[in-house]
Amino acid sequence: MFDNRLVEPTQRPALPIQPEHVHAWRTVLNMHWPARPASFSTHHPGIPVRVRIIWELDGEEFVEGTATRWDADHVYVQLRDTARLQGNGVWVKPTDVYRASPEPQADVRLR
Repeated sequence: MFDNRLVEPTQRPALPIQPEHVHAWRTVLNMHWPARPASFSTHHPGIPVRVRIIWELDGEEFVEGTATRWDADHVYVQLRDTARLQGNGVWVKPTDVYRASPEPQADVRLR
């Protein structure tokens, strides 16, 4: 009734091959999602910022972006460098977001 034979390693179904851009995606370890992200208003044109991202394999990096939605505990930043991100932006804590300025050492935290 049932075939109880072991499957040889060469007989296992092949995993689907992923496109190159999928292999470049990285998980953001410091992502901080709100309970209801759809309830946030989008601010146009947004605020130019630098956001601290901790990538799964690449470590910490400060990336330029635009803060478009926020409250006291969450900030959504649209990123210009999305090659490693599955999507257009990331939700993080406000302590990871800095207002962009002409001189990086003069950046101020977004509150």
